[in-house]
Amino acid sequence: VQRVILGATGMSVSPIALGTMTFGDQVDPDTSCALLDLAVDHGINFLDTANSYNAGLTEQIIGEWLKAHGGRQQLVIASKLRYRVGDDPDSAGLSPKTILQQLENSLKRLDTDYLDICFLHQPDDDTPIETTWRCLDALVASGRVRCLGLSNFAAWQIVEIIHLARARGWAPPTVTQALYNTISRGVENELLPMAQAYGIGTCAYNPLAGGLLTGKHRAGEDAVPDTRLAVNTGYRNRYWNDRQRAAAGRVAEIAHQAGRTP
Repeated sequence: VQRVILGATGMSVSPIALGTMTFGDQVDPDTSCALLDLAVDHGINFLDTANSYNAGLTEQIIGEWLKAHGGRQQLVIASKLRYRVGDDPDSAGLSPKTILQQLENSLKRLDTDYLDICFLHQPDDDTPIETTWRCLDALVASGRVRCLGLSNFAAWQIVEIIHLARARGWAPPTVTQALYNTISRGVENELLPMAQAYGIGTCAYNPLAGGLLTGKHRAGEDAVPDTRLAVNTGYRNRYWNDRQRAAAGRVAEIAHQAGRTP
């Protein structure tokens, strides 16, 4: 698999990252490890996870696989902080205390000394961004985090943080993550032009619209049982509507005309 440089991170990554949100939930641990093996065997070196995925179980599965598989130095591992982890009310938010504790927990579960990318999963209106970023800069200086990323942040918020980091001499954000696929293209208006202008690497999540763009869900029928669109209310609310399904159907038609899968 070819490699690309992920923006100003300088890291060489596979163009496709393996998302792990379903590991430990819809996908059992053994199958999760088999998928990790398959991905790495086919040249994928970029793993994306979050501390909140399945109350930390997802990170734990990756850590156990990593301990058995080895090769940490060849992988780029990204995780995220912000959301509540399981039933722990103190795990949510972006205060320095929360960040330090949750990063420590993530590193233990992942069985690693550092994260290649630490994403903020979403803004935290209760904590000033300067307070948050001062803490993150210290983590970069300590070596426990190599690069900082922003997920689900607006373009103007990212620019604000870039200039804050420049003014304070802190580590800047170098990568962003946003919802982007063939039928959800809002980031093309501001986020992608901003990222290009500032040299910010961009990662897309939901590239297959939660499975809607795979072609397995047929028009006029309910979602295929046990898939994300069948069991996940958030994804169903996001994609399972007439407009999105019609757009996905049109994408499938174009793919079939070209002799390709959706």
